[in-house]
Amino acid sequence: MIVLGDLRISSLIWDPKDDVDHLVDLFNTTLRDLVGEHAPLRIKEMPRRSLLPWYNKNIQDAKRHRMYCERVWIRTGLCVHYEMFKVSKIQLKNTLASAKSEYYNTKIKASIGNQSTVFQCCE
Repeated sequence: MIVLGDLRISSLIWDPKDDVDHLVDLFNTTLRDLVGEHAPLRIKEMPRRSLLPWYNKNIQDAKRHRMYCERVWIRTGLCVHYEMFKVSKIQLKNTLASAKSEYYNTKIKASIGNQSTVFQCCE
């Protein structure tokens, strides 16, 4: 392998020192350089998404349960687990819908008498 060849010709093998601190520094720099050469660090930017104002703990729990049911169904392939997955999908859909409608209802009720705020809320 190329990595072993590079390690064999490094100063860590050919010029080891008796001082433990110097040997540790040499070991760290040699391995950092080899990793940087053969597996360079890549930086990837993830898109930023704003948090939904109606997102709450119940939705998070329902999503986790749906993913759990999906994993069980995929692993076993049983019809019972598929039915559990379908029920959990429906529960998540209902939880999302109720949280969203509750959020917008409170926003609209809070802005009674101010038509511009209601209009901005419903855009």
